Amino acid sequence: MDELLKIEGLSKAFGETKVLRGVSLTIRRGEFLTLLGPSGCGKTTTLRIIAGLTEPDEGRVYLNGADITSLPPEKRGVNTVFQNYALFPHMNVEKNIGYGLRLRRAPKAEIAARVREMLALVKMEGYEKRMPDELSGGQRQRVAIARAVIQKPELLLLDEPLGALDLKLRQQMQQELKNLQKALGIAFLYITHDQEEALNMSDRIAIMSQGRFVQVGTPEEIYEKPASRFAAQFIGQGALFEGTVVSAENGEVCLECPEGRVLAAAREDVRPGEKAAVSVHTERVRYGREPFPGFALEGEVLSHRYAGAILLTELGLAGGRVLQAHSAGAIHSLPRPGERVHIGWESAQAAVIAGEESER
Repeated sequence: MDELLKIEGLSKAFGETKVLRGVSLTIRRGEFLTLLGPSGCGKTTTLRIIAGLTEPDEGRVYLNGADITSLPPEKRGVNTVFQNYALFPHMNVEKNIGYGLRLRRAPKAEIAARVREMLALVKMEGYEKRMPDELSGGQRQRVAIARAVIQKPELLLLDEPLGALDLKLRQQMQQELKNLQKALGIAFLYITHDQEEALNMSDRIAIMSQGRFVQVGTPEEIYEKPASRFAAQFIGQGALFEGTVVSAENGEVCLECPEGRVLAAAREDVRPGEKAAVSVHTERVRYGREPFPGFALEGEVLSHRYAGAILLTELGLAGGRVLQAHSAGAIHSLPRPGERVHIGWESAQAAVIAGEESER
């Protein structure tokens, strides 16, 4: 895929608050790229600058190689879908969807045909005459998306569009949005603070923190090989073990930490004697009555909590630290609360983060 949009050195401050700190990013044609991060990290400001709704203090925005930084929103070839849908309450579904084409004074026959096409695309046939207040949240979101894509933008910006929906509907709409994006063949820039949403839908994810991108990669890269402590703790449920590298050989890194000795997959830039951290997801933590080869990590089973498909276990480590483990085992077959256990995991399923802890 070739380059569609590029942002270069974007900075923005509101008063004394720096929201963006020189961010740069490329979006490819037909790509589903998600900006993921906590509230206040700069996601929405980035989107608004791309949309032309906010002016950057520094930096440029390019679409197809052309500088669009100073263009008004309607001349950018970019459309936006917001969380609150922003449907016109006095217009029915077909009038809402066709609004942009009417503004362009497109022929009535073309508008009618395109509206029918959009209704089929978002599975809303038969709802043409419904008013927005007669629709469910998911239906209103479909109409908002249809209205945004009817003009065939090269890039669709979506600012937490599923945030107002309940969990079941949100999960359903995730797959529908992904299917819709592939059917349209246009690039989506999606904003969310929901890591599961980002992992399920994206071709690539850009993690933001304090106005900067801390890692950009595929969902697998982000999940399996976090580039920083922030990324490791923001994606998935997991634990960090800080310590000193003891050895780095045979595809494994051995780390000595206050809680004990742990293993992770090797990295070329990690050397014995250096400070580092090991990141492991809770569903990969294992515990039992026998030691795990290469590990020297022990704890006490504090509790088991049954949660249907998984069992949530809390393990007490040295220094009072509590480690969570998720497993599919039955409670009666596992060590009971109060028992001492050995703890470990497959080294290939844990990642090493080089350097000392400095992120706050």
